[in-house]
Amino acid sequence: PVDTLNSLLASIDNGSIASVEIEDRGGGYAPGYGPPRVEFPRPDAGDAYRNALGRAVLYPNGQLLRVDLQNRGFGYSSEPTVTISLPGADRGVTIPGAVGATAKAYIFKRGVNKGRLDRIQIQNPGLGYLEGEKIRVDIGPPELLPEQGGVKATAVTILEYAVASIDIVDGGNGYAVEKKIEVYVEPPPVTA
Repeated sequence: PVDTLNSLLASIDNGSIASVEIEDRGGGYAPGYGPPRVEFPRPDAGDAYRNALGRAVLYPNGQLLRVDLQNRGFGYSSEPTVTISLPGADRGVTIPGAVGATAKAYIFKRGVNKGRLDRIQIQNPGLGYLEGEKIRVDIGPPELLPEQGGVKATAVTILEYAVASIDIVDGGNGYAVEKKIEVYVEPPPVTA
């Protein structure tokens, strides 16, 4: 009886979704993956009513998602230091409240890739980095000298994106006006 009553009241309200208030922006999204899928629940009024449709809008949240190696280098016998430029350094400004990112390098210790960098792991993603900012990553040189075949590794940073808003494509109908509606946004892919 409760479900039937809820369905009846929702059909009388015949509400549509006008906007979505973001409570948790999430994170871990990478640029270039496109907007994550947004799912609204079925209208309480029943299957004869239209489901709302929306599209997530992503924005850089000021943090680094990861550091990608461009060149793994060669001749490392121990993990080199990794220094990442501070937010605003490319413009020669100090941003109040900004925090520089930190990361640690790991090398292959055996096998065919011995002496090359395996990966760079972010320890602190920082805060205050902007889209389009030239973020510098400096990786320490290998112990093997260049004239002996040593090659310094190079890397680039990838900004982390979060959900800024959800644009309503179709507000649907048949929703109860006074009821809070949970909206699901697809999490970032594992490869992000």
